[in-house]
Amino acid sequence: MSQYFDVGEETLWNPSHGASRLFRRQVAVFESELGFRSGIGPMVNDECQIDPVAFETFVNALLAQHRRTSHALVVLSRDVGDRRHALSGP
Repeated sequence: MSQYFDVGEETLWNPSHGASRLFRRQVAVFESELGFRSGIGPMVNDECQIDPVAFETFVNALLAQHRRTSHALVVLSRDVGDRRHALSGP
């Protein structure tokens, strides 16, 4: 089983339920830290819509935050995320 992250009719990603749940929880943490929404809508019937304008704003703000710090915990979370992405494959 998988879940679908879509922009309109185009599916951008369809991970397993577990990977989707982990991703959405991480996004919620970053939304809280940044103080605004990611543009990733609620998961309904294993599908969610992404608002590309809001998502671009969110990603740019998240990248800017990460570039501004060298704090060990932030660097560690960034490294863990990079490794997780590399292990997930293309």
